[in-house]
Amino acid sequence: MHSHPITTALRVLAVASVVAATALWAPGAGAMVGGTDQLSAAFAAPLAYIEIDEGKDVGSCTGTLISPTVVMTAAHCVYNEDEKTGKLIGIARPRDISVRVGSLDVSNPALGVAAGVVAVLPQPYYRWDGTRHFHDIALLALDRSMTQTPAKLAEQTPGTGKSLLISGYGVTSTYDESPPSLLRAGLIDAAAPSSCHLVSESFDPSWLFCGAAAGDPSIPGGTACFGDSGGPAFAYENTVDNLVVEGVISYGSRGVCEHSRTYLVLVSSERGFIDRALATPASDWSALRDDPPTAAIRAVHRHLGQTGNLILRVNDDRSKHSRVDISFFDHAGVRVSHAFRGIPTDRYVAFSLGPRSTPFNGRVCIQAADGTSKLSNLVCATDVVR
Repeated sequence: MHSHPITTALRVLAVASVVAATALWAPGAGAMVGGTDQLSAAFAAPLAYIEIDEGKDVGSCTGTLISPTVVMTAAHCVYNEDEKTGKLIGIARPRDISVRVGSLDVSNPALGVAAGVVAVLPQPYYRWDGTRHFHDIALLALDRSMTQTPAKLAEQTPGTGKSLLISGYGVTSTYDESPPSLLRAGLIDAAAPSSCHLVSESFDPSWLFCGAAAGDPSIPGGTACFGDSGGPAFAYENTVDNLVVEGVISYGSRGVCEHSRTYLVLVSSERGFIDRALATPASDWSALRDDPPTAAIRAVHRHLGQTGNLILRVNDDRSKHSRVDISFFDHAGVRVSHAFRGIPTDRYVAFSLGPRSTPFNGRVCIQAADGTSKLSNLVCATDVVR
């Protein structure tokens, strides 16, 4: 229980901002809808603006300083995407990532402390299904030690109705195309898990929670938007003296930020991954990596009464074999068959499909799992019988 009303403490934090804190979310570039930018330098101290410059595109996210040399952010921020399909294809190179810690306005290069990145470590169980991100957390090792006080990390799960303050460098509206500038913060309440599940079918309360509209109208409420990914929601744990990062902003329930709920990774559920990384030199982080497998599939075209081949491939950095879930769907999206197969990884494999006596127009989808049950991307292709 809190010894004082948390809303009072958060009001002091949001307006006077005298306590060191965390950072907020951003799916690529942008800030928070609502909230306030009337924040102090002390509040901004552990917040990190993250820029990823890969030549063709420049993206930005938010992060939190959690040790003098480590920033925590969202895993999807550090992955590259295929320009045509949007699929995750690899992790950004450390040299392409730059960080500025402790800035109230990232458009002013004189504010905050700049640092480079020497190592990138996404959560090994991170996955993305095209809409939602799973275990969406990553760590960045900096090339210099920061003087700001790192934020503390939660050890408990926030209960329903708990007040949390989110903050980030993202856009202030869905269609705002202005470059990142002011740090903003806004209040949300932790929502009941049942209401989170109604919005996101894949909601898993063991590692994820979602936000609801703030119950205290005296503090500016906010909703995370593009550019806030990787930033935290933070609150007081047990006492008003123990300010901690409760969550890392991952994704919104809708494409329009103004009408979206914010989904956040539970920091307490990721402490094993985080603590192990913090105890390991950044030069050895590669030994902690075990990326999920990736799956690919080719379209199937058969003539009526003839057989065909389903050709697929699973790539994995460690496993020699993978278990693949294969599902066939009709044109209306109804699954008509379902099977599991074991295949060798890192090469194309063909399965013979029997002849069909009637025309068929649908799709076939596969998802693989490695030896530690980490799931690959879900990938689909057309399956046509003419």
